[in-house]
Amino acid sequence: MGKANKRKGSLKRFLKNERVFKKMKRKCFFVILFLTLAIFLSGCGGVTTPKKLDAEFTITDWEINSLGYVEVYYTIKNTGNITIDYYEVYFKAACNDGSIYQDFDNGLNVKAGEELSDYTYILVPSGKNVVSVYVSDYDLINYNYLWSY
Repeated sequence: MGKANKRKGSLKRFLKNERVFKKMKRKCFFVILFLTLAIFLSGCGGVTTPKKLDAEFTITDWEINSLGYVEVYYTIKNTGNITIDYYEVYFKAACNDGSIYQDFDNGLNVKAGEELSDYTYILVPSGKNVVSVYVSDYDLINYNYLWSY
């Protein structure tokens, strides 16, 4: 009978320890959950406006000069909310025979909301009749945010 009581006593202690362990396990889970949420939420500094890198290119005029180059006048307007540190704009000159000639221009430091004018040249062989000039593509870069569009 003494052994049976000892077994019951050790069983009671074991069950009591198991309940204590489950309570500690539950508390540890909530502590870890709270700390994880605190770490993730601490990165949110409140409401921020998203950074937008965008521009509008407009060809204001073009003409064929005496050397056979198409002289293209254009404007760039920064329609985003951060500075364009560097841009490349690609132009195409289409001829009446279906041939297309291309060149590009680049520039620096166009602040948000700012509009700048510039010009470039596209070499077209003599005897070609250019009927239209258009912007075919552009790349914008802001080095602070390492964005490129």
